[in-house]
Amino acid sequence: MGLMHTPTYKLEAGTAMVNGFPCLLDLSSEITRSNNRMCKQMSNFKIQGITIQVDPDEGGSGILGQDGTYVTVKGRLRYLKPTRGRIAALKKGRAAWFNARKSDGLTWNKHQDFRITPQSITAYTNMLNGVDNQTFPSIPNISTLNGSTGLACFANSGSGFELFTNHNDGLLSYSQSTANLFDEGLTTRLDTIAGDTDFTRNEEILITDTANHATDDYEYIPFSCSYSDAGQITNWSWTPSPNQYLSVLCGWFEILLDEIDTDADSDLNSEILDLEIQFIVSGWSSISKRKKSRRYGVSAGKKRKMKRYAKKAYNTWKRYS
Repeated sequence: MGLMHTPTYKLEAGTAMVNGFPCLLDLSSEITRSNNRMCKQMSNFKIQGITIQVDPDEGGSGILGQDGTYVTVKGRLRYLKPTRGRIAALKKGRAAWFNARKSDGLTWNKHQDFRITPQSITAYTNMLNGVDNQTFPSIPNISTLNGSTGLACFANSGSGFELFTNHNDGLLSYSQSTANLFDEGLTTRLDTIAGDTDFTRNEEILITDTANHATDDYEYIPFSCSYSDAGQITNWSWTPSPNQYLSVLCGWFEILLDEIDTDADSDLNSEILDLEIQFIVSGWSSISKRKKSRRYGVSAGKKRKMKRYAKKAYNTWKRYS
């Protein structure tokens, strides 16, 4: 299987986060910190497992130090899966950013990487001292084209800063109605007597866009974990089927809290507990590299060139033989 990476986060959670803004966890920056080698964000990350557990508040200001206290946390992890349209949109944004830097005469260094967020930075206001006590916005080195507004995939400060929206504006819109979704076909002798036959009932449009569109629909994984002062910790774990993995676009995970249940509601505050979140990453593959058509180690272009040389050599041999 190879080397496994285990980026781990500690998130201070309280009732202020319930049904509120999401908290963004960026795998590429955490892996870069732990390895001291750049892990490019423009990659598809292979997730082999996720674990979430509740830890008592070490600061002592929360309720977990009281007797007879239990806490149950329920929420969701959401992510973007890689699709053709999303990857194309990210490639266009990355190319525009590189060209803008190049026009200003900037040179590359090992700390540089094209880094953006799924939504606007302001969508993650819960990250104030939230992840590992990092200050807002907790996501380093956000790329920008105008020097002030960070780029995002969608839900940003206008379409001029949204890669998915900008990409979709250049595509033909996909419009269809159920009125002409399924035709009744040719008229047979039976149809002339009994009328046209409707071969499909309960019509519904399942394909709303083409594969080249970059949609903003998230995938969700629900979780639930608990803790009691008696030392009983129930963590939550998720693993895919054997020999499989979860592919996550750019290593983005957003955590949303739906419920915090406890027997000491009156003492809840914004720092009552810590959520420890750990991901098992088996690897990642770049989405910015151009794929070459290869078979048996020879590219398609090289095969065509070899074929032309072989044909020329054969004609020369035939002419002088």
